[in-house]
Amino acid sequence: MTSKATRQILEQLKDSSHPPIVLLDGAWGIGKTHLIDNELRPLIESAPQEFGDYHYVSAFGIKNVTEFQDQIVSLYISNQKESSTYLNGLTSLSSKLARMCGADVSEAGVIQGVISGTTGFIRQKAIQNMKDITLVVDDLERLADEKLIADIMGTCLRFAEHNKIKVIAIANATAFKDKTKVEKSFSDVIKLTRTTEELLTIIVDIYDGSMDGELQENFFQAIKHAQINNLEINNLRVLQRAVNRILKLMEKLNLIEGIDKKRSTERLTKNIVLLTLYIYVNELDMDEFTSILKSAEKWRTHQLAEAIANRNADQAKTEKLSEDDLRKKALFEQLNSLLNGLSGIDALAEYCLTNLVPDLSNDEFIEKLQLPRLANPIDIFKTHTFYSFASEEEFEEGVEQLEQLLFTMTNVSWSDWIICCDTYLFMHERGYFEGEDIPKLAKILKGRLLEEGTIDLDTVNHSRLGMRGYSSNEIRTNSFERAINEIDQRSKAKYQETITNCFLKDWRQTICNPQSNIEHQPFFHSIDQTKLTEAISQWTAMELAEFTGFMKKRYLIVNHPEKDQLELPVLKELAQGLALKREHMKGRLQKGVLKELIAELNNAVATIENRQNRNVPANPSE
Repeated sequence: MTSKATRQILEQLKDSSHPPIVLLDGAWGIGKTHLIDNELRPLIESAPQEFGDYHYVSAFGIKNVTEFQDQIVSLYISNQKESSTYLNGLTSLSSKLARMCGADVSEAGVIQGVISGTTGFIRQKAIQNMKDITLVVDDLERLADEKLIADIMGTCLRFAEHNKIKVIAIANATAFKDKTKVEKSFSDVIKLTRTTEELLTIIVDIYDGSMDGELQENFFQAIKHAQINNLEINNLRVLQRAVNRILKLMEKLNLIEGIDKKRSTERLTKNIVLLTLYIYVNELDMDEFTSILKSAEKWRTHQLAEAIANRNADQAKTEKLSEDDLRKKALFEQLNSLLNGLSGIDALAEYCLTNLVPDLSNDEFIEKLQLPRLANPIDIFKTHTFYSFASEEEFEEGVEQLEQLLFTMTNVSWSDWIICCDTYLFMHERGYFEGEDIPKLAKILKGRLLEEGTIDLDTVNHSRLGMRGYSSNEIRTNSFERAINEIDQRSKAKYQETITNCFLKDWRQTICNPQSNIEHQPFFHSIDQTKLTEAISQWTAMELAEFTGFMKKRYLIVNHPEKDQLELPVLKELAQGLALKREHMKGRLQKGVLKELIAELNNAVATIENRQNRNVPANPSE
């Protein structure tokens, strides 16, 4: 179906009462070029008697109006027949001039001479003879020089007035500073807008054969969800970006066994669309998005404090946020609401931002992106919805798998184990299993939890540990809570050891890893200082120089007293240890750059001590 904008443009070009020049105006990504390629061009090329030959040129990268004219002339000449009177006459007229420009006397040489722009006479002769073409000029707003834009508009208007060339300019007119030039240069401005239905129809046409009916439906539902959450969706390029991400990830998904493909496709499609639109609307990059995820606990705590203050009618106890913090908090709340929680989002967001499929094993892929596995009776227990078993047989099979997970399996996902444990105890308390000594059962489960190897410590989600709600009374007892906290501490210790080892091997990669979360957090106090000193003394001069710059910035933050307190003794000890190492070095480069690092460590010590002295309250007795 031909769009209204296309019909308007064609009618304007046919109207002989004014110069045949129009501007197709529309926001970035609305699909202006798509309209030209898929609607206007086929219609223009199907009616050569009316519109002549079709030519397209992009203004992007053009440096002056002469270069623009040369491009048009070369397009026109290259489309003429060799026997044309014009070209033969031009060849005869210009052969000598063309040779002077470095070209031969052949027809191609003449064209080269024309488009080289070395003689205005040749160019003007060519321009005078141009006729019977429709010229599309794209990307005008991408030119930074307002005068050049005006000159190109003027050239196009002369083409339309004197040569009767039909001209369609494509641009986002809001980017033009001088609006009067638009009014004076074009007979009409056709504003291109798209309804949601039109955009989705275009998407389906573009990806015809690549998106099956189920994927299309998932995509449409994601768009509806975005609309409900007031995300801007009327950008064809951003929607294409989302679809490209989806299709690429689907290729990976099809290679993974043991997952529910339908539910996985639905989840990933929805989240990729929402993340892509969220990132585009808020103009986020990887660093900004990572900071939102890192500050999640801070904003949850602030929300809780606000709720308590509102309940107690005591706003004075609520922390006042800066404008920057208010923006970050709003971004977090929008993201959290949009995705109904942030679980499994970091890896998917990184993919949406980088277009690089995560380099993970299939099991890691399932875990990181939290893909639903194929239905299994135990999966029903994991969701704590055991009422949905279809039969007694299925229920009993699920109980058998549940008990195997709790009492036999090793290296179990933390979330799976704790949910199943809670469900198992809850069902005992509610009488689903009769004749059991529930306190004794709880004690056995606590012992099982604390056994080495029961829980995969890498799967413990520390940020959600205190937020999880339990149904069982036994699991909420102090003794069980202590067992849960013990697992949390083991996980943190293992994580700290892993990060420490990584830091000693490659500090830069560790700092840049979003999951390490150590750039602004206390960290150095947890490393054995002998190992740290030894590792730093083995680094290259470049690594030392970059680490010096990192340490210089690390202690400029004034509102982190915990980090100051924990790392101050480390800095002193590290400076002393490196100084001793330096005394036994021979290379002047290594000794020089190490001296710079030691000086920066001492500067950091002085900065922290000054900060601490300023914050010490005055003694009332003085």
